[in-house]
Amino acid sequence: MTAFSQKAKVATVSGDTIYYAPDNITREVAKQTAISLAKINAIARKFGTIIENNDYYRILNADGETTPYFVSITESDVKGEWIETIEETVDPIHDENGLWAFKAHVKGKVREIISSGINLKAKLLSNGIEDENETSVFKHKSRLYLSFIAPCDGYLSVFLTDTEYNAYCLLPYSSQTNGIYPIKANTNYVFFDKGSLRDSDRSFVKRVDPMMLVTNRDREVNFVYIVFSPNSYSKPIDIQSDEKPNWDHTNFPRHLDSKDFQKWLSKSRRLDSKMTILKRAILITK
Repeated sequence: MTAFSQKAKVATVSGDTIYYAPDNITREVAKQTAISLAKINAIARKFGTIIENNDYYRILNADGETTPYFVSITESDVKGEWIETIEETVDPIHDENGLWAFKAHVKGKVREIISSGINLKAKLLSNGIEDENETSVFKHKSRLYLSFIAPCDGYLSVFLTDTEYNAYCLLPYSSQTNGIYPIKANTNYVFFDKGSLRDSDRSFVKRVDPMMLVTNRDREVNFVYIVFSPNSYSKPIDIQSDEKPNWDHTNFPRHLDSKDFQKWLSKSRRLDSKMTILKRAILITK
């Protein structure tokens, strides 16, 4: 069953954005990016997003300070899709600081992406596998664990996106050949911890990949995507890097370009109305 078989709503919306383009892209690319962002903003205002905003603002103020990070809403974050453009304009602007930007305005028709919204229990843990280790603020070189429970059988994958436009596949593990992690209903899983691997899973997991969060900045926001569905699905194509970080002896996780990951996620949500995605913001500090 697709996400549109439940008579998804269609609405006419409008959206605006101002996009400050980096120096390494052309004007044409900058214009198209501004238009895309205006469309995403319009859909988000109408149908909402999958971003858990409370977690985001909590982590930015965890130490009593406000950090000027911007939540970049992507196409896969909004609960709808753009289906028809009625009007569209893009104008270059020059601000008082001498920076060039592009102001975009769009109007068009959008369609809701309906999800059944399965109630999942997921906790991100730092340097320990107990509930009291749950946090959204991690220190450089902290160990990451995920506690997870689903109310029904299904399939799970976990990804992390960073500030360098990479999307890393954290789960399924690199030793798996089935391309997805099968989940049993009402079963407590702890991922990225060798000692927590269930005996029933040893037939398809040859090695548990430990996860360490690192940053070369003072503060960095990453996003963890927890993707679950009772229906089987295929993860996106990714590659394994041979590069080894100098703080550990394991390879980096398999990865793909963040844009390719977002396209895969958007398509998967459109095809599967029972797919549930939790997007968690995490702050990594030196």
